[in-house]
Amino acid sequence: MRKTVGYISFATLMFSLMEIALKLAGGAFDPIQLNLIRFAIGGLVLLPIALRALKKQHRRLNWQDLRLFGLTGFVCVIISMTLYQLAIVYSPAATVAVLFSCNPVFALIFSYLILHERLGRANIISVVISVIGLLVIVNPTHIKNVVGLTLAVTSALTFGLYSIISRYGSQKTRFKWNCNDLFYVLNRNG
Repeated sequence: MRKTVGYISFATLMFSLMEIALKLAGGAFDPIQLNLIRFAIGGLVLLPIALRALKKQHRRLNWQDLRLFGLTGFVCVIISMTLYQLAIVYSPAATVAVLFSCNPVFALIFSYLILHERLGRANIISVVISVIGLLVIVNPTHIKNVVGLTLAVTSALTFGLYSIISRYGSQKTRFKWNCNDLFYVLNRNG
């Protein structure tokens, strides 16, 4: 359990520092290059862990699994995270981080539209409060750069779509990877 908490804490710290690191490295790299480097390193680090987990659990990926991974990778890495990188170029990192944090609101809306999940009163209230909170924090009357705002909101919207496509795909395919599987592998091998 201690290792799991350590992994989660490390991931949280790295994700929290991402906007600042991207802003600092923005002068040396193009936003698209940063996105490629970021996900290439992450993929190379996680690939051996994923392959080991698949082997231990005697799982094989089929074409349906690979198509799902391709679709989710395209929506998340190519579209959402590229827009995110570009938003950081045009807007302050703190603003982009706050706007990106609204992706669960979009995920909730997409879960209603795509998965036909019921939106209860609590869900609707949380969406309204989240939107009001974002408007207060961002203060749209003092926005200097609409391009950065648009990129950040579109990034959050597509990330919300990515999360619902992932959930839909895992419900429809035989491949049911979840966090417990990953934590099991990390704790057994760490």
